[in-house]
Amino acid sequence: MKQQKSLVWVLLASVFAVTAGACSSTVIPTPSVPVSSAPTQTSATPSAAHGQAGTVWAWGLNDSGQLGASQAGQVVTNPMNIPDLTEVTQLIPDPGNYGTFVLRSDGSVWGWGDPVSDALSGGGMNLLGQPQPIPGLANIVEIFPGGSADTSVWAVDNSGALWTWGVDSSSRQVTGVKDVKSIYGGLALLGDGSVWRDLCPGCTPSQVEIPGKVKSMTGDMALTEEGEVWMLTPGGPKRVGELTGVKQVLATTTTGFAVMTDGTVWAWTSDIIANSFIPQRVGELTGVEQLFAAGKTVFGVMADGKVWAWPSFSRL
Repeated sequence: MKQQKSLVWVLLASVFAVTAGACSSTVIPTPSVPVSSAPTQTSATPSAAHGQAGTVWAWGLNDSGQLGASQAGQVVTNPMNIPDLTEVTQLIPDPGNYGTFVLRSDGSVWGWGDPVSDALSGGGMNLLGQPQPIPGLANIVEIFPGGSADTSVWAVDNSGALWTWGVDSSSRQVTGVKDVKSIYGGLALLGDGSVWRDLCPGCTPSQVEIPGKVKSMTGDMALTEEGEVWMLTPGGPKRVGELTGVKQVLATTTTGFAVMTDGTVWAWTSDIIANSFIPQRVGELTGVEQLFAAGKTVFGVMADGKVWAWPSFSRL
């Protein structure tokens, strides 16, 4: 019988795994360039996490109770099961990294962490590190973190309606938009390829005028079906150079990256205040299939299965 893969999230110095059956943890060494295609184990006796599908296991930094542990401030070195939490289908960080939110298969949303967070206090959290349901939410199918400057959390229900909570506000519906595919920083990508802003209860959403249909949105970047990249600046969308044929974009704190259909990677400073986005090629990399980031490091997965890594602020 084919075993399903487990889902793993790395949130700063904390790690979460949502099981899809049995899973095990492996300590991955600090990456070099290139990274081995098969990460090696550095501990003689690795910790293991085994559990029912949909349970959550966590380890790492727990300074704000984000691991769901009863004692905040401790560092959890072995995978720890978060009790009484099952049938989890999605996990996201609190926008301020003070806690964690999960979506369960029954459509409910739960959160835990430090109530100093706008999203946690607005969601009704009052106990450090103890999972609790977010009042007023039902039939939710996906949840989204707000983004770097957005302390709200967002959710879409099975009718396509958009909900939000945070900044000491309980969950409320946002009217005027439907069929939300993704959301970041108060911008929503809809199923028809349009992007909308001014998303808040009682506000009137307005469309962001981007040439062409947007197929994905990452951070403050939009990738169109034509393979163009647009930065969503306060002054309006600005195209990134003359890039075409882009198949993936990745946003880090300071830099934007694009993977081209020819397997090359290009990067630019993603400071939306600068309002000038000039892409440059990242080294001599070719054959790159996908990029992802963790902390201040960018990883490139190659067509041959190898992984390269470099600082997110560097273009090699």
